Amino acid sequence: MDIPALLNAPLRDLAAWSDHLSRVRIPVLPETVAALSALAADEENVDAQGIADIVMRDPLMCVKLYRHIASLRRGSQLTDIESVTGCIVMMGIPPFFRTFADLQPVAPPASMTQSFLNGLNMVLTRAQRASAYAFDWAVRRNDFDAEIIATAALLHDFAEMLIWCVAPALAQRVQDELSARPGLRSSAAQRAVLNVEINQLEHELLARWHLPELLVRIVDENAGADPKVRNVNLAVALARHSANGWDNPALPDDYAALASLLNIPATQARLLVAEGINPS
Repeated sequence: MDIPALLNAPLRDLAAWSDHLSRVRIPVLPETVAALSALAADEENVDAQGIADIVMRDPLMCVKLYRHIASLRRGSQLTDIESVTGCIVMMGIPPFFRTFADLQPVAPPASMTQSFLNGLNMVLTRAQRASAYAFDWAVRRNDFDAEIIATAALLHDFAEMLIWCVAPALAQRVQDELSARPGLRSSAAQRAVLNVEINQLEHELLARWHLPELLVRIVDENAGADPKVRNVNLAVALARHSANGWDNPALPDDYAALASLLNIPATQARLLVAEGINPS
């Protein structure tokens, strides 16, 4: 079900936000719509990996795919399909294109086009950078779940992207609060403006939408001892701390944590970040 009207006032609590977002038709990035349309026109020469490469650049499209797969699984005895590629293989390429033939692109409201694009792109760039870091480090750790680890990093802030899509004025108010009050925690600004912490909302949606158990576990910041979780949390932290440059005082701790994760010297970890994937 679509809810076209944008929210200009916060909903009352976590349950209300979860209900609302569960009824919204999730939009996807315009470039995702264009890329998948181009592949659909040449369907016979497309493979699942080619589709997955496009889907895994768009957190919103990833969520749409996982929600659809969950709806197919519900009531069956099928186990979770955890990777994006696996989801596409399970669906089959022609059914994938039929199911997602009418994707709705993200569209900025006319009254705040530039601030909307700035805000959404800020979260998207951070997510894509975190995903790239997470995949690289998982491969270096010889983790067979490298793709799902990269996906978990990509989806870590998907609820924040959804807030920008359904309540851009409120999302901008959160950013304004943070800019006006240096040192204010993001969670406090979110509670003040939205009546909910976005991290809590994200976990509620992951469970409510029946996303794969492994994905939900990896995204859980409280399960920090698990190497997969550490991999994702560190990639997300590094992407966040480097978003505005490389002089953030938290970065040395990130380099030390990366050194511990990969069992390499701290100087090598810093070099790895400097020379590694740093998508713009």
